[in-house]
Amino acid sequence: MKSIILIAIVCLLGACSDDTLNYSDGSVYKGNVRNGLAHGEGKLVAKNGTEYDGEFKNGMRSGFGVQVFSNGSKYNGDFHKNAMHGKGTLLLKNGDIYVGEFAYNKFHGEGKYTWKNQTRYKGSFKNNLRHGKGKLIAVSGYLYNGRWKKGQKHGSGTEKLANGNTYVGEWQNNSRHGNGKMFWMNPKVIYEGLWQRGEIRGQGIFSWPDGSDTLGVWPSDAKNKLLLQDNKLQLLVYCSDNNIRENVARNNNISWHTLEKLMYDNHLRTRKVARTYAAKRKDIPVKWLQKLLIDANSDVRFYLAGNSKVPGKILAVLSKDSVIKVRSSVARNVNSLPRTITELAQDKEWLVRRAVAQNTQTTTEILKDLLKDEHWRVRQAVAMNSNISDDMKKILSQDKEQQIRDLFSDN
Repeated sequence: MKSIILIAIVCLLGACSDDTLNYSDGSVYKGNVRNGLAHGEGKLVAKNGTEYDGEFKNGMRSGFGVQVFSNGSKYNGDFHKNAMHGKGTLLLKNGDIYVGEFAYNKFHGEGKYTWKNQTRYKGSFKNNLRHGKGKLIAVSGYLYNGRWKKGQKHGSGTEKLANGNTYVGEWQNNSRHGNGKMFWMNPKVIYEGLWQRGEIRGQGIFSWPDGSDTLGVWPSDAKNKLLLQDNKLQLLVYCSDNNIRENVARNNNISWHTLEKLMYDNHLRTRKVARTYAAKRKDIPVKWLQKLLIDANSDVRFYLAGNSKVPGKILAVLSKDSVIKVRSSVARNVNSLPRTITELAQDKEWLVRRAVAQNTQTTTEILKDLLKDEHWRVRQAVAMNSNISDDMKKILSQDKEQQIRDLFSDN
């Protein structure tokens, strides 16, 4: 305001005159001029369409002014040496608005940035980035109130998710890192302890709805069957940490009811771990035998094929699998039907035929046929099968492969 009064006084004394200035870059100025320079009130229209209407000093935009950019953005506020500097309001073309302090065309100092969708941040800025203390509130219901560094959550802060879950603690590079406390709303579980790069890592305490606590080293202790029973595992299924949920799936105390939830988990790796461990269990319900049988992940089918409690009819289906390791797992399974073993003994892949030779339930007749196999690894597996006859041992002791002959040499 003082600058406006001073310029007005100078111009009243005759030091300024209205004039038009044409610049070499195509810009045109109309307004007060002093000593051949824009000075006082005036309007500058650039060749690209950007317009500035406001105060000038010694040929530069300085003081208060309004600038409409060629892209449609608009700034209303203080200028210094041709730059947005001081306090002002910037309305961007995309509908976002910044109100606050500027330093040479950058958000710098205290300000409020509101996105078009009404998500807003209020706090400190440095070089256009959130820096210092500030609060971010999203339209989704998300909230973060705390320290920032170079645009990222860094230092101490509180985060509240749209579902009500709340974290209070330390941050580093936009991730929960250090000591922190997490409050889950449903079920009401609390974790207080160490975090690393956004995940629970290290010693901490889980507090349960019944008032009890569990001290452990996480996430590894989530699979500790001596530490957690299924009633606690059921609660950890809702934990936002993927590694916790994966280790819950590995815990031998987990019930099928709890494991089923993890088998439909939103996280791909957690689903894979849950289904893999389900395929290893000896108490697989019939409905899950059918689902695991056609699971898209070959590791799941591999472990199912190696489960000695899986019925022979299911193994017969798996013996047709396109993946070699799945067929090999069936070939080693002592519960495979004789017909299945006979068919796999003719498999084109030597790895599958070797697995048949390793199966202690493989008949002598099949082993005799494999005794002539072209691949020495298959013949080696036959030699190591405890069910071979003395005649077969004699033949193998004369095998062309030294490693097989060595199995029968006297020590």
